[in-house]
Amino acid sequence: RLRSTLCLLTCDALGGSERALPYATAVELAHCGSLAHDDYIDGHRQRRGAKPLYMALGPRRAVLLGDMLMSASSRHVKGEDGSMRALSEAGYNAARGALMEPLDPETFLRDLKSDEVRRDLYEVTIRMKTAELFGAASKLGAIAAGVPKQLQEDAHGFGIHCGMAFQVADDLVDLRGLFKGRSTTPDYLISTLPMVAHFLRKDRAIKLLKGIIRDITRLASSGDVLGINKASELFTEEEFELVEVVVREASQFIRNECGGATECLKTFPESKYSRALEKFPAYCVDRMMKESTRIIP
Repeated sequence: RLRSTLCLLTCDALGGSERALPYATAVELAHCGSLAHDDYIDGHRQRRGAKPLYMALGPRRAVLLGDMLMSASSRHVKGEDGSMRALSEAGYNAARGALMEPLDPETFLRDLKSDEVRRDLYEVTIRMKTAELFGAASKLGAIAAGVPKQLQEDAHGFGIHCGMAFQVADDLVDLRGLFKGRSTTPDYLISTLPMVAHFLRKDRAIKLLKGIIRDITRLASSGDVLGINKASELFTEEEFELVEVVVREASQFIRNECGGATECLKTFPESKYSRALEKFPAYCVDRMMKESTRIIP
């Protein structure tokens, strides 16, 4: 419950006590509803080690339940204090970010070769699809605390940095897990493409993407799942080395985002809650690593 926790902790850090409880509820409802949709759209086979909702209840019920949860979130925010706008903008941006993600690996590779992939695609996409809801969660906590607009924006910036670090960690463990032999499926492989293009020089990115796409194609055509110990049979030594470059660059990016989050807290009053917030970005990343049972070196 990272996002709702962030909302509550921000409110406490700014002297708002438990006034953020309705807003934390709204954030959690919106997030859970979006997961129901995302899992079905992306064809994910697992959600935190269990069947995703569309596999447990069927696609129709899963989509409708997702609609219901996201609609219910609006019942816990207000128009007059800006909380409804903050939450709705986060939902809008999440949908925009999802729309920007590549769906066809071959098309993405072709566009990359012809310089039709914007250089900041990855950062813009992860900011919109993930970080904006973290930003909204923290801003809602600040709104609940009744602090001035500037502190609300500082809280929003803190959440954005947390969300950016969290999403890069998420993508990184998927990429490294693939090359370590972790079981995976084509939908997770596709999600790694923009990150590879972002953290590698163009010519090196194209080399690695060709290897990843090669296996996306094989998995999609055979219906197979890439299993333990198969990675060494499928990827070349050069491809393994390129992955390690991505790991190093992405890990530095995560550290930078955690540092940016800390900077946003300089305007917060000193308290045990603000000290807890200082640890929050690293906690988000560590939580992702532990859930994925993999660790960035």
